[in-house]
Order: sequence, then C-alpha cells, then structure tokens
Amino acid sequence: MRNRRDYRSSILTAGLLLAASACSYGTGTASDRWRAEEPAGAVQLNVINHSGGPMEIYVVRSGTSYRIGTVLPGLSSHFVVPPAMIVNGPVGFVARSSGRDPVYRSGQFLLAPGNVVDFELATTPVNSVATVRP
Repeated sequence: MRNRRDYRSSILTAGLLLAASACSYGTGTASDRWRAEEPAGAVQLNVINHSGGPMEIYVVRSGTSYRIGTVLPGLSSHFVVPPAMIVNGPVGFVARSSGRDPVYRSGQFLLAPGNVVDFELATTPVNSVATVRP
C-alpha cells in the first residue's frame, strides 16, 4: 500500500512540474530586443493637444477600438498601448471630443514592441500629424 501512495505522489509531482514549466515565461532568442509584455517592449504613445478642447484618444485595429485616455487642451500626455492591439496588423489612432467636432485620425501603422508614436493634434484635423520614431 505504501508503494502505490509513493507512486501516485511522484506522478502528481511530475505533472505539476510539467504544467508549471509549460506556463513559464520563455527566454526568447538573442535577436529579440523587447517583448510586448515587458514595460520596455510596450508601444508608447505621446499626444500633444493644440485643439480647443479635451480629446479622447482611441487605438483602432481591425474595426476594434480601445479608449486609452484623455488629453486636455494645451497639454501633452503619455500612454501605453495595450500589447494585444499591436499584433497581427496595422493600428491607427483616433482623437475625438465629446461633442460633434471633427475626428482626428493618425493613419495606419505597423508597430512593433518598443516603438514610440508621437501624435500631435493641431487646431484642425488636416494639420494633425502622427509619426513613429525611428
């Protein structure tokens, strides 16, 4: 009876160790600079608001939009883009006020972990510019 109990506990221990190793954080390759899950690997968004009112900032991908914050007029803000939004395709940024004012669009970008995007909101949407830092 004692041998069966030891056998069961060793199988249970081996199963738990196998499950834990499958869930562990991988080391990646030497060419990987950052990972999206790490703070240094996240996409950073800097927004400068020169428009006349507060603007709500959204990240848009494949028809899905995610509100990431608000920028008050005359101020700049720094945001971290959720890692799930930058994988598998182009990403755009949208700024809009709560009223019926025009929508400011950045265009589409293919982003990678570690990129920094500067989105400058001018007084009109036509003069607004979004750039990815090299």
